[in-house]
Amino acid sequence: METLALSRAVREAALAAEDELDQGDRRGALLKTALAAEKRARGLVAKLEKEREEAREAEEIRQRGELLKANASRVKRGQTKITVQDYFSQEPREVEIEIDPLLPVMDQARALFKRAKKLDRGLVAIETRLGETDAQAEAIAKVRSELEASSPEDEAALDRAERALEKLGLKLVR
Repeated sequence: METLALSRAVREAALAAEDELDQGDRRGALLKTALAAEKRARGLVAKLEKEREEAREAEEIRQRGELLKANASRVKRGQTKITVQDYFSQEPREVEIEIDPLLPVMDQARALFKRAKKLDRGLVAIETRLGETDAQAEAIAKVRSELEASSPEDEAALDRAERALEKLGLKLVR
């Protein structure tokens, strides 16, 4: 997955940059800030991508609820699973649905519908936040790259980097 490769690249860049950092210099402090922020942003991107994948399962959960509802009368007391015909698939096939023998089947179906609805609502928010966070991570990576290419004596480049980091809402780590 490309997120793991990006995380690994960020980690390697952080280690390489830390090797050349002198805690007292401005460039080092800016690099440290950029690396920490990029690492946080990439971590959040990975987390949001995982949440997005989970939210995309809403339709499958909704379908399980429909199948459970349609076959509720077939469930016997104490049964922990039921095998039903999946009329949502292209080709006829049977699926097994886990059920809680202590709860009414219709309550379980309603819980599946509720979860699917919640996942649907969350997907929009996740997509929005993922786009924003990914853009921020890219902006931070650009600043980090420019800092790595600059010399510690290039005050203009350091000023630009500091302004860019502040514009991104980052506080300088000293």
